[in-house]
Amino acid sequence: MKNLIRICAGVGLAAALGAPASSALAQNYPNRMVRIVVPQPPGGGVDAVGRILAPRLADALGQSVIVENRSGAAGVIGSASVTRAAPDGYTLLVNAAVLIMGPLVSKDVPYDPLTDLAPITLTDTNPLLLVTMANSPANNVADLINMARARPGQISIANPGSGSHMDFAQAMFRLAAGIQVLTPVYKGNSPVMVDVMSGQVNATFTSIPTALTLVQGGRLKILAVTSPTRTSLMPQIPTVAESGLPDFESVGWHGVWAPAKTPRDILGKLQTTIARVVRSPEVGQLFAAQGLEPTSSTPEQFADYIRGEYTRYAKLIREAGLKFD
Repeated sequence: MKNLIRICAGVGLAAALGAPASSALAQNYPNRMVRIVVPQPPGGGVDAVGRILAPRLADALGQSVIVENRSGAAGVIGSASVTRAAPDGYTLLVNAAVLIMGPLVSKDVPYDPLTDLAPITLTDTNPLLLVTMANSPANNVADLINMARARPGQISIANPGSGSHMDFAQAMFRLAAGIQVLTPVYKGNSPVMVDVMSGQVNATFTSIPTALTLVQGGRLKILAVTSPTRTSLMPQIPTVAESGLPDFESVGWHGVWAPAKTPRDILGKLQTTIARVVRSPEVGQLFAAQGLEPTSSTPEQFADYIRGEYTRYAKLIREAGLKFD
Protein backbone atom coordinates (compact mmCIF):
# COMPACT_ATOMS: atom_id res chain seq x y z
CA MET A 1 0.00 0.00 0.00
CA LYS A 2 2.46 2.60 -1.29
CA ASN A 3 0.49 5.72 -0.41
CA LEU A 4 0.29 4.66 3.22
CA ILE A 5 3.98 3.75 3.41
CA ARG A 6 4.93 7.26 2.26
CA ILE A 7 2.89 8.96 4.96
CA CYS A 8 4.74 10.98 7.57
CA ALA A 9 2.88 11.38 10.85
CA GLY A 10 2.24 14.75 12.42
CA VAL A 11 2.08 16.88 9.28
CA GLY A 12 -0.71 19.45 8.98
CA LEU A 13 -3.26 17.99 11.40
CA ALA A 14 -6.81 19.02 10.62
CA ALA A 15 -9.22 20.15 13.31
CA ALA A 16 -11.06 16.90 12.72
CA LEU A 17 -8.27 15.01 14.44
CA GLY A 18 -9.60 16.07 17.78
CA ALA A 19 -9.62 18.68 20.47
CA PRO A 20 -6.54 19.28 22.66
CA ALA A 21 -5.43 16.29 24.66
CA SER A 22 -7.07 15.57 27.98
CA SER A 23 -5.32 12.83 29.95
CA ALA A 24 -8.09 12.68 32.52
CA LEU A 25 -10.65 11.95 29.82
CA ALA A 26 -8.53 9.20 28.33
CA GLN A 27 -7.82 7.63 31.73
CA ASN A 28 -11.54 7.35 32.49
CA TYR A 29 -12.49 6.28 28.96
CA PRO A 30 -14.54 4.21 28.41
CA ASN A 31 -16.84 3.94 31.40
CA ARG A 32 -19.95 2.91 29.48
CA MET A 33 -21.05 1.18 26.28
CA VAL A 34 -19.40 2.10 22.99
CA ARG A 35 -21.47 2.06 19.80
CA ILE A 36 -20.04 1.23 16.36
CA VAL A 37 -22.21 2.54 13.53
CA VAL A 38 -22.06 0.48 10.33
CA PRO A 39 -23.70 2.44 7.50
CA GLN A 40 -24.60 -0.69 5.54
CA PRO A 41 -27.08 -3.52 6.10
CA PRO A 42 -25.96 -6.74 7.79
CA GLY A 43 -23.95 -9.14 5.68
CA GLY A 44 -21.78 -6.73 3.69
CA GLY A 45 -18.05 -6.17 3.87
CA VAL A 46 -18.24 -3.15 6.16
CA ASP A 47 -20.60 -5.02 8.47
CA ALA A 48 -18.18 -7.95 8.63
CA VAL A 49 -15.35 -5.68 9.74
CA GLY A 50 -17.50 -4.04 12.40
CA ARG A 51 -18.70 -7.36 13.79
CA ILE A 52 -15.21 -8.84 13.84
CA LEU A 53 -13.86 -5.84 15.74
CA ALA A 54 -16.73 -5.23 18.21
CA PRO A 55 -16.44 -8.19 20.63
CA ARG A 56 -12.63 -8.07 20.66
CA LEU A 57 -12.64 -4.33 21.21
CA ALA A 58 -15.07 -4.86 24.08
CA ASP A 59 -12.67 -7.34 25.70
CA ALA A 60 -9.76 -4.94 25.27
CA LEU A 61 -11.62 -1.88 26.58
CA GLY A 62 -13.53 -3.64 29.35
CA GLN A 63 -16.89 -2.24 28.21
CA SER A 64 -19.68 -3.43 25.96
CA VAL A 65 -19.26 -2.56 22.27
CA ILE A 66 -22.31 -2.94 20.07
CA VAL A 67 -22.78 -2.72 16.29
CA GLU A 68 -25.64 -0.61 15.00
CA ASN A 69 -26.52 -0.96 11.31
CA ARG A 70 -27.83 2.34 9.95
CA SER A 71 -28.06 1.77 6.22
CA GLY A 72 -29.48 3.92 3.47
CA ALA A 73 -28.44 6.36 0.74
CA ALA A 74 -25.27 4.41 -0.10
CA GLY A 75 -23.98 4.74 3.46
CA VAL A 76 -24.69 8.44 3.84
CA ILE A 77 -27.38 8.10 6.53
CA GLY A 78 -25.27 6.15 9.00
CA SER A 79 -22.13 8.18 8.36
CA ALA A 80 -24.02 11.46 8.79
CA SER A 81 -25.37 10.28 12.14
CA VAL A 82 -21.82 9.91 13.44
CA THR A 83 -20.87 13.44 12.34
CA ARG A 84 -23.72 14.70 14.56
CA ALA A 85 -22.88 12.53 17.58
CA ALA A 86 -21.18 13.82 20.72
CA PRO A 87 -17.38 13.89 20.28
CA ASP A 88 -16.73 11.75 23.33
CA GLY A 89 -15.51 8.45 21.88
CA TYR A 90 -18.73 6.55 22.54
CA THR A 91 -19.97 6.66 18.94
CA LEU A 92 -17.63 5.30 16.27
CA LEU A 93 -17.97 4.72 12.54
CA VAL A 94 -16.64 1.75 10.60
CA ASN A 95 -16.68 2.42 6.89
CA ALA A 96 -14.82 1.85 3.64
CA ALA A 97 -13.23 3.98 0.93
CA VAL A 98 -16.76 4.76 -0.28
CA LEU A 99 -16.92 7.33 2.54
CA ILE A 100 -14.54 9.67 0.76
CA MET A 101 -15.82 8.73 -2.70
CA GLY A 102 -19.36 9.78 -1.77
CA PRO A 103 -18.94 13.55 -2.23
CA LEU A 104 -17.12 12.91 -5.51
CA VAL A 105 -20.02 10.99 -7.03
CA SER A 106 -23.02 12.74 -5.46
CA LYS A 107 -24.01 16.28 -4.54
CA ASP A 108 -26.35 15.01 -1.83
CA VAL A 109 -23.75 14.12 0.81
CA PRO A 110 -24.43 16.43 3.79
CA TYR A 111 -20.95 16.28 5.33
CA ASP A 112 -17.30 16.69 4.44
CA PRO A 113 -15.50 13.39 5.15
CA LEU A 114 -12.20 15.25 5.45
CA THR A 115 -13.29 17.61 8.23
CA ASP A 116 -16.50 16.36 9.85
CA LEU A 117 -15.02 13.10 11.14
CA ALA A 118 -11.89 12.32 13.13
CA PRO A 119 -9.85 9.47 11.58
CA ILE A 120 -8.68 6.86 14.08
CA THR A 121 -7.03 4.07 12.10
CA LEU A 122 -7.07 1.96 9.00
CA THR A 123 -8.01 -1.62 9.80
CA ASP A 124 -7.28 -3.43 6.54
CA THR A 125 -6.69 -3.22 2.83
CA ASN A 126 -8.59 -5.27 0.28
CA PRO A 127 -7.27 -5.56 -3.27
CA LEU A 128 -9.40 -6.54 -6.23
CA LEU A 129 -8.84 -9.25 -8.79
CA LEU A 130 -9.02 -8.77 -12.55
CA VAL A 131 -10.89 -11.83 -13.81
CA THR A 132 -12.21 -13.23 -17.07
CA MET A 133 -14.10 -16.35 -18.11
CA ALA A 134 -12.26 -19.61 -17.65
CA ASN A 135 -11.76 -20.32 -21.35
CA SER A 136 -10.93 -16.75 -22.37
CA PRO A 137 -8.04 -16.38 -24.85
CA ALA A 138 -6.59 -13.81 -22.41
CA ASN A 139 -4.24 -15.55 -19.98
CA ASN A 140 -2.67 -12.41 -18.53
CA VAL A 141 -3.00 -8.64 -18.46
CA ALA A 142 -0.95 -8.17 -21.63
CA ASP A 143 -3.28 -10.51 -23.53
CA LEU A 144 -6.36 -8.55 -22.45
CA ILE A 145 -4.75 -5.23 -23.39
CA ASN A 146 -3.70 -6.58 -26.79
CA MET A 147 -7.25 -7.83 -27.42
CA ALA A 148 -8.60 -4.37 -26.61
CA ARG A 149 -6.07 -2.64 -28.85
CA ALA A 150 -6.86 -4.98 -31.71
CA ARG A 151 -10.62 -4.41 -31.33
CA PRO A 152 -11.11 -0.82 -30.06
CA GLY A 153 -14.45 -0.32 -28.37
CA GLN A 154 -15.44 -3.98 -28.59
CA ILE A 155 -13.87 -5.55 -25.49
CA SER A 156 -15.90 -5.01 -22.31
CA ILE A 157 -14.91 -4.55 -18.68
CA ALA A 158 -18.04 -4.53 -16.53
CA ASN A 159 -18.62 -3.23 -13.03
CA PRO A 160 -21.42 -3.78 -10.50
CA GLY A 161 -22.36 -0.16 -9.95
CA SER A 162 -21.59 3.41 -10.93
CA GLY A 163 -19.18 4.98 -8.45
CA SER A 164 -18.14 1.63 -6.96
CA HIS A 165 -14.55 0.63 -6.24
CA MET A 166 -14.75 -1.63 -9.31
CA ASP A 167 -15.90 1.31 -11.42
CA PHE A 168 -12.86 3.32 -10.41
CA ALA A 169 -10.58 0.32 -10.99
CA GLN A 170 -11.74 -0.18 -14.59
CA ALA A 171 -11.36 3.55 -15.30
CA MET A 172 -7.85 3.51 -13.88
CA PHE A 173 -7.03 0.39 -15.92
CA ARG A 174 -8.21 1.70 -19.27
CA LEU A 175 -6.40 5.01 -18.73
CA ALA A 176 -3.16 3.28 -17.74
CA ALA A 177 -3.37 0.86 -20.67
CA GLY A 178 -4.50 3.49 -23.16
CA ILE A 179 -7.37 1.37 -24.43
CA GLN A 180 -10.95 1.99 -25.51
CA VAL A 181 -13.35 -0.54 -23.99
CA LEU A 182 -17.03 -0.91 -23.26
CA THR A 183 -17.83 -0.38 -19.57
CA PRO A 184 -21.33 -1.75 -18.90
CA VAL A 185 -22.68 -0.88 -15.46
CA TYR A 186 -24.77 -3.49 -13.62
CA LYS A 187 -26.95 -3.34 -10.54
CA GLY A 188 -25.02 -5.63 -8.24
CA ASN A 189 -22.18 -8.08 -8.41
CA SER A 190 -24.08 -11.32 -9.13
CA PRO A 191 -25.24 -10.43 -12.65
CA VAL A 192 -21.73 -9.26 -13.51
CA MET A 193 -20.30 -12.62 -12.52
CA VAL A 194 -22.93 -14.48 -14.55
CA ASP A 195 -22.11 -12.50 -17.70
CA VAL A 196 -18.35 -12.80 -17.24
CA MET A 197 -18.58 -16.56 -16.77
CA SER A 198 -20.73 -16.88 -19.89
CA GLY A 199 -18.53 -14.59 -21.96
CA GLN A 200 -21.18 -11.91 -22.41
CA VAL A 201 -18.57 -9.48 -21.07
CA ASN A 202 -14.83 -10.00 -21.29
CA ALA A 203 -13.60 -9.09 -17.84
CA THR A 204 -14.32 -7.38 -14.54
CA PHE A 205 -12.66 -6.37 -11.31
CA THR A 206 -14.06 -8.14 -8.26
CA SER A 207 -13.24 -9.04 -4.66
CA ILE A 208 -11.17 -12.05 -3.66
CA PRO A 209 -14.01 -13.86 -1.81
CA THR A 210 -16.39 -13.34 -4.75
CA ALA A 211 -13.91 -14.78 -7.25
CA LEU A 212 -12.37 -17.58 -5.22
CA THR A 213 -15.17 -20.16 -5.29
CA LEU A 214 -15.83 -19.52 -8.98
CA VAL A 215 -12.15 -19.87 -9.82
CA GLN A 216 -11.88 -23.10 -7.84
CA GLY A 217 -14.95 -24.38 -9.68
CA GLY A 218 -13.36 -23.68 -13.06
CA ARG A 219 -15.78 -20.86 -13.92
CA LEU A 220 -13.37 -17.90 -13.80
CA LYS A 221 -9.72 -17.16 -14.51
CA ILE A 222 -7.64 -14.65 -12.53
CA LEU A 223 -5.38 -12.38 -14.56
CA ALA A 224 -3.94 -10.13 -11.83
CA VAL A 225 -4.40 -8.49 -8.45
CA THR A 226 -4.70 -4.71 -8.09
CA SER A 227 -2.46 -4.17 -5.05
CA PRO A 228 0.98 -2.57 -5.63
CA THR A 229 2.68 -5.75 -4.42
CA ARG A 230 1.44 -9.33 -4.44
CA THR A 231 -1.15 -10.01 -1.78
CA SER A 232 -0.29 -12.43 1.00
CA LEU A 233 -3.76 -13.91 0.51
CA MET A 234 -2.87 -15.13 -3.00
CA PRO A 235 0.90 -14.75 -3.43
CA GLN A 236 0.95 -16.74 -6.67
CA ILE A 237 -1.13 -14.10 -8.51
CA PRO A 238 0.87 -11.35 -10.28
CA THR A 239 -0.02 -7.70 -9.83
CA VAL A 240 -1.33 -5.49 -12.60
CA ALA A 241 1.73 -3.33 -12.01
CA GLU A 242 4.21 -6.14 -12.65
CA SER A 243 2.12 -7.26 -15.65
CA GLY A 244 2.98 -4.22 -17.72
CA LEU A 245 1.28 -1.22 -16.08
CA PRO A 246 3.85 0.16 -13.61
CA ASP A 247 2.49 2.04 -10.58
CA PHE A 248 -1.04 0.70 -11.08
CA GLU A 249 -2.78 0.50 -7.72
CA SER A 250 -6.46 0.21 -6.86
CA VAL A 251 -6.89 -1.01 -3.31
CA GLY A 252 -9.97 -0.82 -1.14
CA TRP A 253 -9.75 -0.33 2.60
CA HIS A 254 -11.75 -0.04 5.80
CA GLY A 255 -11.18 2.21 8.76
CA VAL A 256 -12.60 3.60 11.98
CA TRP A 257 -13.64 7.21 12.65
CA ALA A 258 -15.07 9.25 15.52
CA PRO A 259 -16.95 12.56 15.37
CA ALA A 260 -14.77 15.60 14.73
CA LYS A 261 -13.33 17.26 17.83
CA THR A 262 -13.09 13.99 19.78
CA PRO A 263 -10.17 14.52 22.22
CA ARG A 264 -6.85 13.32 20.85
CA ASP A 265 -6.09 11.22 23.90
CA ILE A 266 -9.27 9.23 23.31
CA LEU A 267 -8.45 8.86 19.62
CA GLY A 268 -4.99 7.65 20.60
CA LYS A 269 -6.32 5.11 23.08
CA LEU A 270 -8.77 3.78 20.52
CA GLN A 271 -6.06 3.59 17.85
CA THR A 272 -3.64 1.60 19.96
CA THR A 273 -6.40 -0.72 21.13
CA ILE A 274 -7.79 -1.33 17.64
CA ALA A 275 -4.29 -1.85 16.24
CA ARG A 276 -3.60 -4.48 18.89
CA VAL A 277 -6.89 -6.23 18.07
CA VAL A 278 -6.20 -6.17 14.33
CA ARG A 279 -2.72 -7.65 14.82
CA SER A 280 -4.07 -10.69 16.63
CA PRO A 281 -3.81 -14.01 14.76
CA GLU A 282 -7.53 -14.64 15.26
CA VAL A 283 -8.55 -11.40 13.55
CA GLY A 284 -5.97 -12.02 10.84
CA GLN A 285 -7.66 -15.32 9.99
CA LEU A 286 -11.14 -13.80 10.08
CA PHE A 287 -10.06 -10.91 7.87
CA ALA A 288 -8.36 -13.28 5.40
CA ALA A 289 -11.66 -15.13 4.94
CA GLN A 290 -13.13 -11.79 3.83
CA GLY A 291 -10.26 -11.03 1.45
CA LEU A 292 -8.82 -8.44 3.83
CA GLU A 293 -5.22 -7.85 4.86
CA PRO A 294 -4.89 -6.38 8.38
CA THR A 295 -3.12 -3.06 8.76
CA SER A 296 -3.17 -0.05 11.05
CA SER A 297 -2.11 3.59 11.11
CA THR A 298 -1.96 6.50 13.50
CA PRO A 299 -4.79 9.04 13.32
CA GLU A 300 -2.38 11.44 11.62
CA GLN A 301 -1.30 8.89 9.05
CA PHE A 302 -4.89 7.91 8.35
CA ALA A 303 -5.88 11.57 7.86
CA ASP A 304 -3.03 12.12 5.39
CA TYR A 305 -3.89 8.90 3.56
CA ILE A 306 -7.54 9.90 3.24
CA ARG A 307 -6.59 13.28 1.77
CA GLY A 308 -4.29 11.59 -0.72
CA GLU A 309 -6.97 9.11 -1.78
CA TYR A 310 -9.55 11.88 -2.16
CA THR A 311 -7.21 13.86 -4.40
CA ARG A 312 -6.30 10.78 -6.44
CA TYR A 313 -9.90 9.78 -7.09
CA ALA A 314 -10.95 13.35 -7.92
CA LYS A 315 -8.19 13.45 -10.54
CA LEU A 316 -9.25 10.06 -11.92
CA ILE A 317 -12.85 11.21 -12.32
CA ARG A 318 -11.71 14.24 -14.32
CA GLU A 319 -9.24 12.35 -16.51
CA ALA A 320 -11.50 9.38 -17.20
CA GLY A 321 -14.58 11.53 -17.75
CA LEU A 322 -16.60 9.46 -15.29
CA LYS A 323 -20.26 10.41 -14.94
CA PHE A 324 -22.56 9.35 -12.12
CA ASP A 325 -26.34 9.13 -11.88
